Amino acid sequence: DNEALMRANPDYVTQLECLPDALRAAWLDGKWNIFAGQFFSEFDEKKHVVAPVAFPKDTAYYCAIDYGLDMLAALFIAVTADGRAYVYDEIYESGLIVSVAAAKIREKLRADMTVIAPADLWGRGKDSGRSAAELFAEGGVFLTKLTPCRIDGWLALKEWLCDMDGVPRLRFFSHCKNIIRCLPLLLYDEDHAGDAATEPHEITHAPDAL
Repeated sequence: DNEALMRANPDYVTQLECLPDALRAAWLDGKWNIFAGQFFSEFDEKKHVVAPVAFPKDTAYYCAIDYGLDMLAALFIAVTADGRAYVYDEIYESGLIVSVAAAKIREKLRADMTVIAPADLWGRGKDSGRSAAELFAEGGVFLTKLTPCRIDGWLALKEWLCDMDGVPRLRFFSHCKNIIRCLPLLLYDEDHAGDAATEPHEITHAPDAL
């Protein structure tokens, strides 16, 4: 973009292409949200965030949740027959007991929707002897247990963020602001190869659900 600079130094672009990945992405490609240690450097808001669209009739619908009293993160995802997925809605709210969380999820559920949740929600509480999954069921939200393997999940998500025929397989509607904000902020875990860091904890809930 700087014509005077290019005339003075015709090799400037070649020099930028030799920079480390993060600096090259920022200075050459204008991707300023990429930084050292970023777990999902694949995420590009220009490519992955889209305006809402209508889905065809043969679309499958899922709700994926990460729940704790500190935060309910629920993502509503449409998977079309051509193998593409869209995060089209979200809930991101703290301080909700299970019955209230279930009510908020139920407001957005479709009759044909599968609700996916991590295995820890099937652990029984010491005081009540009942699991969060049972309490969600009482609230009308029936959960499907997810096999717990974070690293496999992250690898799968990286694949979903990749292009298929020039377009990312997974995209996000522009009003899903929390997952769009949190996903690019995740860092690598320095102590566990292939895993994402669990701090700062506030940004991990929506990516964990995804």
